[in-house]
Amino acid sequence: MNAETGEVEYENDLSKAKFDVSVEVGPSSSSKRSATVRSLMGMMQLATDPETQQVLGAMAMMNMEGEGIADVRGYFRKKLLRMGVVDPTEQEQEELVAELQQLQGQTDPQSMYLEAEAAKSQAQAQKAMADTEYTAARTEETRAKTIETLAGIEQKERSNVVDTAQKLQGVVAGTGMRQPPRRT
Repeated sequence: MNAETGEVEYENDLSKAKFDVSVEVGPSSSSKRSATVRSLMGMMQLATDPETQQVLGAMAMMNMEGEGIADVRGYFRKKLLRMGVVDPTEQEQEELVAELQQLQGQTDPQSMYLEAEAAKSQAQAQKAMADTEYTAARTEETRAKTIETLAGIEQKERSNVVDTAQKLQGVVAGTGMRQPPRRT
């Protein structure tokens, strides 16, 4: 109160005050997410591992904003959960446990088909290996018979040469033929 006039006066009347204002504008949440997406997309170009590219792509999708993208973000979060990249919340942990219990309780026709095909492929591989071993054994048998035949031919030829030499000797000795003189 002013003692002279008796009126109420404000000691700190801000309507008559003068201020120096300094404003600093930082990135909003939206622009931070956009920068994160750009960074992730840049990292994807540098990554050579397909799994790393998948993780970076999923993280970029999770950081995108826009109308109707919530379902897509949820899909990529689940994908990252299954890959072990992000930790599950309590609710997600319960859902994963329930899903695992459900999968253990039923057999998937596709899994059964894949297992049957794997067994079939393994059986075909074993048959092919057995056929190869059989062919190798047959080849060795053929080689052995060929060597035996060749050895027999050589023995017969030797016998024929000896017989022929003996006959010639007998003919020469029996007829009294002399051997031609040697030339010196």
